[in-house]
Amino acid sequence: MFTYNPRSSMQSSRTVLLLTGWLAAANALAQPLVCPPAPAGRVCEAFHYHVARYRPDNRTFAELYAAPPFATQAACEHAREQQVDANSRIVEFFRGLKDKQYPADRFGPCHCDMTTDRASTTYLAEPQRVLQLRGAEEIRLRVRERLLDNKVPGDAELIRGLYADPPTTPSLATPKLIPLPPATGAPVSTSPDELQSTRTLDTTTPGVAALDVPLVDVPGTVPA
Repeated sequence: MFTYNPRSSMQSSRTVLLLTGWLAAANALAQPLVCPPAPAGRVCEAFHYHVARYRPDNRTFAELYAAPPFATQAACEHAREQQVDANSRIVEFFRGLKDKQYPADRFGPCHCDMTTDRASTTYLAEPQRVLQLRGAEEIRLRVRERLLDNKVPGDAELIRGLYADPPTTPSLATPKLIPLPPATGAPVSTSPDELQSTRTLDTTTPGVAALDVPLVDVPGTVPA
């Protein structure tokens, strides 16, 4: 006779979830996290790096490489070091709690950005680029949410570190602000034909109506 054991079912679900997370981590470790090399003789005009970010809500990794490029290799390396340092502090915090297996993000090396080359396997059309940027922002918000759940103040260095490299899109939870259009210095010209009188007095001649009615007798005595 078969009997349902809810505790066993929960343990099985937890095991499947852990296996899924481990497989995702293994897949992330297998990713090269670089663009294919530029064609021979081509001068690299921009540099960037790929990141396999860990998402704590579903324990999966997402490779992101739609971040804005850098003009020099040195600028790219500096931004990458900032991100690595900020992520290491977050990992250290969570591992100090109950989550001893909290994995770190993986950062690829700085290399020539090929996401604008249509012949590259890492080419990103504008919709794909926007989708990646939104995914990166959502992961930031998920990590921030988990930090807040563990009593980390909203202005703490850990949370500020999530934006060590400022995102290119506003946060999903903040209002979208549209900048004012730039002022133009062109003089305003007005045609004389568009000018109209501003007087409020009515200068038109009023109409006069005349009525021709007959006289009628009024009964009664006329006072002396």
